[in-house]
Amino acid sequence: MIMALCVIMTPNFMAHGHGTGTEVLPPILMNNQLVTVMVDSEKTESEVLVSVSFIRDDNREPIGDTILYIDARRGQTQLFAQEFQANNGVVKLQFTSDDSGDGVLYERSSGGFFGILSDVTYMMSGPALADGGLYSLDVSILSSQGYAPPEPLQFNSAVTVPMTFLHTIDDQYWNEQTMRFVTYYDVLHNIRYDDTQRTVSFEMPFEWDEDILNQIDVVHVEFAVPITFGELLVSDFDVQINGLDLPPRIVTIDDYFLDYRIVHLVLPQGELFRLYEQTDDIDVMRVTAKPSLDSVYSSVTTNGQYRILIDLEPDGPVSGQSNTASFNITHVFPSSLVVSVPYDVQVVYDDDVILYSGSGVSDENKPVSIVFDVPSDIQGPALLQFSNVDDNELAAAALPIVFNTASNGNMDLIPDWIRNTVQWWAEGDIDDDSFVQAMAFLIKNDVIQVDAVSSDTGGDIESWVRSTAQWWVDGLVSDAEFLASVAFLVEKGVIPVDLD
Repeated sequence: MIMALCVIMTPNFMAHGHGTGTEVLPPILMNNQLVTVMVDSEKTESEVLVSVSFIRDDNREPIGDTILYIDARRGQTQLFAQEFQANNGVVKLQFTSDDSGDGVLYERSSGGFFGILSDVTYMMSGPALADGGLYSLDVSILSSQGYAPPEPLQFNSAVTVPMTFLHTIDDQYWNEQTMRFVTYYDVLHNIRYDDTQRTVSFEMPFEWDEDILNQIDVVHVEFAVPITFGELLVSDFDVQINGLDLPPRIVTIDDYFLDYRIVHLVLPQGELFRLYEQTDDIDVMRVTAKPSLDSVYSSVTTNGQYRILIDLEPDGPVSGQSNTASFNITHVFPSSLVVSVPYDVQVVYDDDVILYSGSGVSDENKPVSIVFDVPSDIQGPALLQFSNVDDNELAAAALPIVFNTASNGNMDLIPDWIRNTVQWWAEGDIDDDSFVQAMAFLIKNDVIQVDAVSSDTGGDIESWVRSTAQWWVDGLVSDAEFLASVAFLVEKGVIPVDLD
């Protein structure tokens, strides 16, 4: 799965684009002319460049011979607070990431960037300093061209630079998936995907403080799911921040792209204050998102005209039995309008095995259902494909599905004493034999099912099995992943089991 995340924070006094890559702030009258500050940002592979320009509002020309005071922060980290002499009205800042950097600002003669020439660039290096995020700059104009206002002119600015994080998982059904997160505010931690709950989660530093929230207009988060990951191609998500439910209006799904499904979380200031009043956390935003209980799968046709809402029975298609797909076809705009249009539909496995093929006309009043049998030897990814919707060869859609065996055992029946035994073994408090006996109990009582065992018996338990056991005890991996490691031991003959 590839996912993208964007976080944009916007103070409520910045109506001119605060929290983007470039902004021009609201003008202020100084010495009988309207003046303002323009801030530009640019990210290269190794640095972030920021240009702060004091300009005339009417023609955007820089005003030279200006003294500025800049208080700069990245996320919630103070960078510097310093006075600058801008001979041509421009202050240029260059940030580089260097673990050995001391975070001290120093001058270096250079040309300009963003097309604006200047004789000095101010350099700063520090750990992850140029990785991106929200760079806030409070700019005070102390004097300009010999005029000093009675009170310094105040401009509060911030520009955002994307930060990218990659997280790879090996899903038991969907195989290896690389998740890509992009944030515009701060570093993400504890990025996870729980395949048993279908839950995406991550944490981000966030200061729950009334003074901070008063400066924020909106927090925007988004993650993108590739269309190849059918597990999360759903119509609705339930989202929580710090364990608190977000109202449905906060979540918007953008499914008009060919490669990705983008889920937007837009938190206005009022919603942030509601969370602030209820959360026990003071310095973190913990986000979880998972498909709603009443959600169905969805896909938009390639021409962007129709959305197909699909309900599968069983929810996870099963090999060796009949499966049912029920669906409605709606207009994308308005999305609630169910339509009656012709369509072709197929269920295709491994590109060329047709499990179902048919045509029909959708019903405005009720879902259409198709039933298809899946042989027991067919397992893994397949596609539920729609084509020629409304007799338009450009109107096609597909939902990836995965066929699994009819039973993975009674995983919900794992006794508490088994979990205790696994924990003691993972921590080294009991020996391998005690662990093997407990696992043999699971096999014999059909908690996990295996089809074959090795003719060899005994052998050492590999270290990764102990790690998996500890992660299972800690809730970091699913029952299925843990039991798969047990099945591996059975197949290798480490756990002796009589299947007769």
